[in-house]
Amino acid sequence: MKKPNLTEFENHIYHAPDDNENCFWMNMIIKIRSKEVCVKCGSNFKLSSRGLACPEHPRSKPNNYFLDWFYNGERFKLYGFDSFNGAVEKAASINQEIKDHKFRPEHYKGQKAKINKKYAFDLRYAAWINIKKLSVKPAYYRKLKQYEKEFVSYFGHEDIRTIGNDRIASYYESLIGKISNKTIYNKLGVLHSFFKALYDREAIHNMPRFEKVKFDKPAPDWISETDQEKILSFMPEKHHAIFRFMFLTGCRHGEARAVHWDDIDFFNNTITIKHNFSDSVLTTPKTGKTRVIPLPEPLKDVLLKHPRTLHSPFVFNLNGKPYYESSIGKIWRPACNKAGIENIKAYSGTRHSFASHAINDGYSLEIIGEILGHSDIRTTKKYAHVSLEAMRKLMDRR
Repeated sequence: MKKPNLTEFENHIYHAPDDNENCFWMNMIIKIRSKEVCVKCGSNFKLSSRGLACPEHPRSKPNNYFLDWFYNGERFKLYGFDSFNGAVEKAASINQEIKDHKFRPEHYKGQKAKINKKYAFDLRYAAWINIKKLSVKPAYYRKLKQYEKEFVSYFGHEDIRTIGNDRIASYYESLIGKISNKTIYNKLGVLHSFFKALYDREAIHNMPRFEKVKFDKPAPDWISETDQEKILSFMPEKHHAIFRFMFLTGCRHGEARAVHWDDIDFFNNTITIKHNFSDSVLTTPKTGKTRVIPLPEPLKDVLLKHPRTLHSPFVFNLNGKPYYESSIGKIWRPACNKAGIENIKAYSGTRHSFASHAINDGYSLEIIGEILGHSDIRTTKKYAHVSLEAMRKLMDRR
């Protein structure tokens, strides 16, 4: 078969040039560039006979290219090339237009960084959270949507392949001093998960480095059983049952709101925690696992006297409908104010207080963690602070 005639472009693409060979693309007025840097040393890529590569690490090459040139004193840029060969081919075409006096500036003016949509940050993030929606709790999905507006405001339509260490560091620096380190930690955590998903799917070839954000984790606030009873005394009586349930079991608010009558075994004195509300969506417990906890005698007495609502499976309801997430705080805050107990949130006054009471009474972290439904003992350890009364019991034990 007769070998086809090759263009100047094809000749340079299809044979391996020597390092010292002066390829035609090196002499064109159309320069081939990249915004990326070498992942190994951070150096800018340089044009050579073998393409655009790192001078120190020749195998390190960019994934995205753009063209840069001047014509009659005006600068032009053309973005959106996924390969060096594609950039060379277009550069050669524009170079020939200029050489033949056929170049039309209006065809290239106002060109922005056009990229393949599959690499645009805003579009990929939106697609990612749509997938996450199928596997995460509604409350967490709401957080992903909340962060989307800020992420897109910062990264916009940028090419995900060009967002490297420096760009992530710049985003981190833009947050310092404006929000708490805990919130920065949360936002970087979501961003890291997004880029990790891209890396795992090989949409990007290099995983950006993220700063390790440190912040003080204050010991959870809690109140005594006496204060709990005092607050309860200022609540309408119809709400006493759900708060006693949370006081005596330490359940998450969503779990308490979601408990069904058939989850309670009065014969064996157990409660099966298999439901949870994430926002207003009925789902599984936070860890995804069902757990069985004892039904305390004081709580059993409360539940046996608690009226059942016809056609509602929920133990605690308002006119047949389960409590809303916001209902708990709206009931708790006025009662605290009337009781003269300030700066204690409902979660701290119920779940955190249950754990703190149990630790102060000498129960092991393992048992407490099982009751609370912790998947990691380190979560339970955050409650491991003791009261003065607990220390007094130890000192006076003889």
